[in-house]
Amino acid sequence: MKMKTWLLLSLVASFAMGCTKKHISDVQDAMTSGTWHITKYTHNNEDQTATYGSYTFTFESDGTMKAVASGTTTGSWNVVKETGDDLDNYLSFIINLPNPLNDLAQVWSVEANEDNKLELSGDGDNPDYIDELVFEKD
Repeated sequence: MKMKTWLLLSLVASFAMGCTKKHISDVQDAMTSGTWHITKYTHNNEDQTATYGSYTFTFESDGTMKAVASGTTTGSWNVVKETGDDLDNYLSFIINLPNPLNDLAQVWSVEANEDNKLELSGDGDNPDYIDELVFEKD
């Protein structure tokens, strides 16, 4: 829990000190429009997409998010700018939920952003593999 609190504080500080509004607002505008679903998720080089197939995600402009399947779970999300690099955006999911959604709680690098698709990559918990997460708009 302390690690997640530290991560959240670090992300907020990074956002406040060094963000490029254009890039961040592109991601925020796309994500806060409509509902989304996961079309690809690999964790530690294992395809976990089917685990999330029944979920739809809604991202609110106030930083809250909802994941709906048989019930509704809530969490938070944020887009922050990594200081010193003008091209990379980081979309971070700060989620305190039971499995399987807590696997999404990490700092994700935005690889591609379109109005209806967001491609992310992250370090995960195994340094040998890059996690991949793709959201597409319903």
